[in-house]
Amino acid sequence: MYSLITFATQWGSKYGGINSFNTDFLKSFGIAYHLEAKVICIVASATDDEIEDAHDAYISLVSLPFPPQEKIFSKNHAIAGIDQLKESKHLFDPGKQSG
Repeated sequence: MYSLITFATQWGSKYGGINSFNTDFLKSFGIAYHLEAKVICIVASATDDEIEDAHDAYISLVSLPFPPQEKIFSKNHAIAGIDQLKESKHLFDPGKQSG
């Protein structure tokens, strides 16, 4: 099984623009390919409703331990997101090839 790991500043259309596109794209991808790919989206924060919405489309949301002060992610946020994955139930081996 493949893993698709993405980042979005917010899940849903709260801030419009790219977040709306990401949410729609990932929901469609998750529904279409949930048997072949595990979809994970790292977000600044997620409510219970957002987590449920994503789960309904076979997507796991992972919240950062500290939200960005601005509307963009820094290198530190990327590192923290990957660390959150390692500590969560979403285990993956980035060096292992699927197929």
